[in-house]
Amino acid sequence: MSDPPTMTLVQISDLHAGSPYFVPNLMDRAIVEINELAPDAVLITGDLTEMGFRQDYVLAKSYLDRLECRRRLVIPGHHDSRNV
Repeated sequence: MSDPPTMTLVQISDLHAGSPYFVPNLMDRAIVEINELAPDAVLITGDLTEMGFRQDYVLAKSYLDRLECRRRLVIPGHHDSRNV
């Protein structure tokens, strides 16, 4: 009997891009660590932005585009709907 197929799923949340507390170096490190896991998919569960402004989405996307995985699943959070 063969082993069942495996899947690596990574979940992250609360990037809060655009927040004064958003630390680019920490997000860079998180991207590196996620990519080292070679996930099949990354689930991003809300609060990509602090206030939902377009430029904050652009910033968040610039990081999420660096994820090396077959699928990215994004679920918006309550911070993301504040100004959109």
